[in-house]
Amino acid sequence: MKFIILISLIFLGIIIYLMSKIEKLKMKIVYLSKQNYNLKQEISSHNKNTKILNEFKDENVKLIPINTQNVYIRNISLLKVAPFDYAPKVIDIPKNSNVDIICKTKISGVCWYEISFTSGDLNWYKGWVKDSGVDFIYKT
Repeated sequence: MKFIILISLIFLGIIIYLMSKIEKLKMKIVYLSKQNYNLKQEISSHNKNTKILNEFKDENVKLIPINTQNVYIRNISLLKVAPFDYAPKVIDIPKNSNVDIICKTKISGVCWYEISFTSGDLNWYKGWVKDSGVDFIYKT
């Protein structure tokens, strides 16, 4: 009788141990499934951007140097990382900001200006603004 109770207790201990292992593995599966989903979203986003970039690969882009300093932007403008509408935004340039225009280019009929400026918190930024909606005031 004692032998059966001992075997039952050992068997019960093994079952409890294996159940806890199964629960931990379930949690890992849920976590890895979420990571897999996030990675698939990133790949999908990357593929979309690659398709967009392929549209522009045959585009002939010429940079026209301007090198004009002490120009003011009259209205709030978006500073972008690259001269494309889908490029990530760097910062909103506040209205009446003093900027330096480095160059300009035309891509798919849209004019873009590469500019640099120092913000109110003394951070220096460089990027591209789209010509539409930008009103430069040239200081003489």
